[in-house]
This record gives sequence, structure tokens and C-alpha cells, in this order.
Amino acid sequence: MPGYRKNALLNIFFNYSNIIFNIVYGILLIPLYLKKIPLDVYGSFIVASGISVLIGLLEFGLSMVTTQRLSTSYAASDKTIFKSIISNGAVTATLLFCISALLSLVIGSKIAEITKVNLDYTRDIYVAFLFLSIAGAINIYLNLFGSIFQALLRAGILGVINLASTIIGILTILLSFSCWPSLTSIAAGSIIRTMSATLLLMIFAYLTLREKRLLPKMSDIKIKIVINLLESSAPIFIGGLSKSIVENMQNIMLVNILSPTTVAIISLTQKIFQLCGMVLAPIGSSIYSVFVQIKSKTTQENFSKLIEIAIKSQFLLTIALIGIANTFNDDFVILWVGNDKYGGFLLSTLLGLSMLFSSRYYFFSFLIYSNGEFKKTAKIELSYAILKILILYILIGEIGLYAVPVAEIIPGLLFQFLLSARIVSTYIINKNQNWIYLKGWFEYIIITVVGYYYLIGYGKLENWTSLIYSIVIFSLITLIIIILLNINLYKEIIYYLKNR
Repeated sequence: MPGYRKNALLNIFFNYSNIIFNIVYGILLIPLYLKKIPLDVYGSFIVASGISVLIGLLEFGLSMVTTQRLSTSYAASDKTIFKSIISNGAVTATLLFCISALLSLVIGSKIAEITKVNLDYTRDIYVAFLFLSIAGAINIYLNLFGSIFQALLRAGILGVINLASTIIGILTILLSFSCWPSLTSIAAGSIIRTMSATLLLMIFAYLTLREKRLLPKMSDIKIKIVINLLESSAPIFIGGLSKSIVENMQNIMLVNILSPTTVAIISLTQKIFQLCGMVLAPIGSSIYSVFVQIKSKTTQENFSKLIEIAIKSQFLLTIALIGIANTFNDDFVILWVGNDKYGGFLLSTLLGLSMLFSSRYYFFSFLIYSNGEFKKTAKIELSYAILKILILYILIGEIGLYAVPVAEIIPGLLFQFLLSARIVSTYIINKNQNWIYLKGWFEYIIITVVGYYYLIGYGKLENWTSLIYSIVIFSLITLIIIILLNINLYKEIIYYLKNR
């Protein structure tokens, strides 16, 4: 399966170009933003950004369904179905784009009131919100055309375009913010990046499909198929929507019960963990289309083994990243934006644990999606969201901002076990697989303890040089710990990369 292995690795590699944009946009440039924009206004902008993501979620279900169906039809060499999915997917995307754009205009008129923004920034946050939400609407087309290259196992094209548009987006922010420091200038990078990526993908999709004689025709468009795509996308959309609603309700509660400044402090304190999430997120999406095709072309025993390796590897990467982040987060935030914008050690530790649970949970979701179980997973995600918002509502008045990570940890622990059981019953041949519940926890405890004593021995980190040096050294220590405790897994990964 060299083609699948190559495509999965290319997918993972190039998907990280999106992380480059988020690192620059959401981490490196934040000190620059806060020199020109008050902290409470930036907190309101975070809330507005989250609501714009909510609108963009209309895309999520469609891209998952089209990727799954295009991959299946291409693996079966069924050109008729392949072309039909593209043409009807484009019609569906256009319908969803129009709905998203309309929602953007409606919600935009109330965005200043919702986010409790300073009156001087009412117009600024309105325009910034429109930029972000329209970018989310355009993203529907971006992901539709991206699913074509995923199915064709042409991740290289998709990755280069992502990288090029990322550079364009970063340059847009730097230029616009230097000339006009505002929320609108920050948001301009997102819409320019999305528009450039979509335009380039459309051009290359046309050229690639023409070369392979897979160009769809107007006659392929069928209302029944469009309706079917919408129906199939709905469960995934509901699952993603519930997650986003929870996150936005969380921020809206914090804005109204506490303050916009509180939202900003939580966001800045958890930024390094969000970076870990950015690193981990492409793994599930990158192997999604590959798993869909491999499943139909290999034995159940071999596929079961691949699933085991993927889960164990993701677990260990997760605990390594979050363990390192948790060790150095206080020094990072203080050097980055200042001690007055840091939420404290307890909040940081809880946020790290919440990211650990949520990243595992969403990786499991991708695995189950790859089997076409959209409705079942969506029900679980909806239940997850309802439980989380209930816990948040109950606790936010009692423990304030600490309710945010606690409301993620409790349902994360519960639903991780539910999805784990589902994966074992569906994919794993040997049903006695307790490792799926326990893998990584021992390593995480070891890394945390070693990190604690490492910082005691090294002392306070006074500058970026000492912080970077310490992170590099501790990362090597973490790598050694994980390899020594997982020699057999390391051998299995090397074997499959070389021979499968």
C-alpha cells in the first residue's frame, strides 16, 4: 500500500501549512495586536471569531461526506458516480454558501451587542465579523475541491496551494495592520487567504479532472442526489454544530457573567494547548480518506492492526505535546504577553487535561466517520455537547473561569470510553483491548513529574533563549521516555512503513 502511505504522509505534512497561518495569526502577532487594541476589545473579538466559525460549520458535514464517497467511488473505478458527486456537491455547496452569507448579515447586525464590545469599536467588530464569516462561507467551496484531491490521492497539490495561500494571508495581515491597526485588519488575512486558496484549488481541480477525464457535466445534477447529500451531511453538521455552539455559549456566558477580559485571559492561557490541538487535528483528517480506501482493499486483520498502530501513535504524540506544553506554559505566557494576562498554574493544568481528553475524543470520531457511521457519531457528539453545556452552566457561577476546562474534562472522560468501546467492537479483532482506555496515562504522569523537577533544577526562565533551549532539551527527554516505554510499538511502526 505504498500509494496510501505516501498520500497519508503528504496529507499530514501539507495540512500543517494551515498551522503556520494559525501560529502567526493567533500567537506570534498577538503581542502586536495588544499594543494597539485593548485587552477587553480583543476578548470581544475572540467571541465574534467563534460565532463566525459557527456559521462556517455548515460546510463540515458536506466535506466529510463528499470525501468519503469520492474516495470509495475512485477506489472502485466508478467514474460515473465520481463525477455525479462532484457536480451535485457543487450545487449543494452553493446552496450552503448562500445560507451562510445570509446568516452572516443577520447575525452581524447584532454582533456588537452579543460580544459586549467597547462602543468605540462597534463598526470595527462588525466589519471584522463579516470578513471572518464570509471567509467561512467561502471555505465550503475550498473543502469541496479539497476533497477531490484527497480522493485522487493527490495531496501534494492540495498542500502546495494551502502553503501558498497561507503566505498570502500572513502578508495581508502584516501589511493591513501596519497601515490600519484594527480588528478588521486582523480578519482581512483570513478572508484573503481563503479566497486565494479557493481560486487556486478551483483552477487545479479543473485541470486535474480534465486530464483524468473526470469532468462533471450539468446533466449529472440531480435534485435527489443534492437532497441525499444534505441528508447525509446533516448528522455530521449537527455534531460539529453542537460542539461549536457549546464553545460559543461558553464565551458568551463568560462575557456576560464575568467580562470580555476574562475571555481574553482564558484564550491567552490556553493558546499553547490550542497549538497542540492544531498539531494533532490534521492527523485524523489526513488519514480519513486513506482509511476509507484501505478498508476495502486489505484484510480485516491487517486493517485492525493499522487501526491499533494509529491509535497508539496518536495517543503518545498527544501526551508528549501536552506534557511539554503543560511544563512550560506559565513561562511561555508571561514572556509572551505578560504576567497580568496569565490565568495561573491551576487553570493552565486543567486546560492541558481538557485538551488531552478532547483531542483523543475527536480522533476517535474521525476513525468512526471513516467507516461511514455518521449518524451514530453525531448522536454521541450532540450528547457530549449537551452534557458539557449543562456542567458549564452549573459551575460557571461557582468557580468562574475554571468551569471552562472542568466542563470539557468530565464529558471528555465519559465519551472517550464510549467511543473506545465502539472502535474495539467495530475494528479490533481481539476484543480484549484494555490498552485503548489506559494507553498514555503512565507516560503522561512520568513526563509531568520529570518536567516538575526539571524546572526546579533549572530555575526561572528569564528570556526566550532559555525557554527555547529548555523546551528542546525537555522534548528530547520526553522522546527518550516514550521510546523506552514503547519499544514494541516503535518496531511495529517501522515495519509497517517499510513493508506495507
